[in-house]
Amino acid sequence: ISGYYCLIDAVKIAVVDNLTVSDMAAKIYTPLANQYGTTSQKVRSAITRAIMIGWDRCDLETLEKLFIIDIY
Repeated sequence: ISGYYCLIDAVKIAVVDNLTVSDMAAKIYTPLANQYGTTSQKVRSAITRAIMIGWDRCDLETLEKLFIIDIY
């Protein structure tokens, strides 16, 4: 999944500079679009799709343990 790789790179960028999440279009999507030779919109869509697929295939008990939340 191309979105998976974009998502990994986006997380790396956000970890280095946590202020990037306040302007994701300019600080995350655009640089990744340039890196992958595509558009910011396609990067955003790919990341969104990767998150949706991951969420749909997840184990709720594992997520609860990871994020210490009550999902039920």
